[in-house]
Amino acid sequence: MRRQRTLKRNIEADNNIKKDLKENQEMLQEIFHNSIDIKFRNFQLQNQEKTSAFICYMEGMVSEEFIHFNIMDGLVGTDLKDMNVDSPGFITILKNQMIKAPSMKDSIILDEVIDGILTGQTAIFINQSDRVLLVTTVHFQSRGIEEPETEATVRGSREGFNEVIQTNTSLIRRKINNPNLIFEELIIGKETKTKVRIAYLDNVANKEVIEEVRTRLKKIKTDAILETGYLEQYIEDHPSSIFPTIGNSEKSDKVAAKILEGRVAIFCDGTPFVLTVPHLFIEVFQVPEDYYINTYTSSLIRIFRIMSLFLTVSTPAVFVAAATFHHEMVPTLLLTTMAAAEERVPFPILLEAIIMIVIFELLREAGGPNA
Repeated sequence: MRRQRTLKRNIEADNNIKKDLKENQEMLQEIFHNSIDIKFRNFQLQNQEKTSAFICYMEGMVSEEFIHFNIMDGLVGTDLKDMNVDSPGFITILKNQMIKAPSMKDSIILDEVIDGILTGQTAIFINQSDRVLLVTTVHFQSRGIEEPETEATVRGSREGFNEVIQTNTSLIRRKINNPNLIFEELIIGKETKTKVRIAYLDNVANKEVIEEVRTRLKKIKTDAILETGYLEQYIEDHPSSIFPTIGNSEKSDKVAAKILEGRVAIFCDGTPFVLTVPHLFIEVFQVPEDYYINTYTSSLIRIFRIMSLFLTVSTPAVFVAAATFHHEMVPTLLLTTMAAAEERVPFPILLEAIIMIVIFELLREAGGPNA
């Protein structure tokens, strides 16, 4: 117990990797609280001193097959002869000759190593060396690219975003083959450390809008960001407004079209919904198919949608007003039928209309998101 308290004080006081291998392993076990998904693999290098080493990774976030064939085979199977681990070129030899991986880096900072392990990198610790090699071995189960159920279309792309931010940004990059398409990454959330990326066309998007989005995201101070809905509540202009000020979509082609129009897209790791800003009220009447059909046809359909909005909003009010105060507007036969029906109903027409609207909303919500 005393040793654990001493070790904890040492971790808080010094953020550098130690040269003692055992101390480093105990320090990691202490930091991760001996969690069952933190894996260690001890081995020896094939040099004259038989130097001890170990790798550390997060189970379920890495490809263990990749680690076995591309890391362990090189570390254990390579004859290092009299190579000294303290020599400046030792880490370079590991990178260039012993390990086969597309991306790796070395670090002496403990926090960087911990963040690397948490994001799917494999850390290689070597006795008597204060440098740790971080190898990218990210591989975890994720949902495939499917058509979004919330935005099903007859014509157009069937590709929808999934919960992996790298996959989502690659879908946009594939549709916009332009070096002016820029992605910027931020880490938000004290506990979750969620990856958030903004995407925009540098030669099209308004620089003031880009800077405003960047500033608002950097100002977010919270423990957790699990979905873009969290971000939306922090950065929206008017939280009390009944009208949306930030758009969202699961369709990659729709977001790509918004970026081409000068919008800024906001991606969040762990969710298929991508935000787009600024959001205009007219976008409420747009659907993804509008981009693929004739201009005149899409404009006519959009006019019908706008007319439907006014009809939906005004029809209940007109009905209540006509039935209550303007009987002359109602045909005689219909008025007689309504009067006979009202005799058996204990509620006024206004309350009936409100109850009817509420019931319709309840039925729509009970039918699920596709209702």
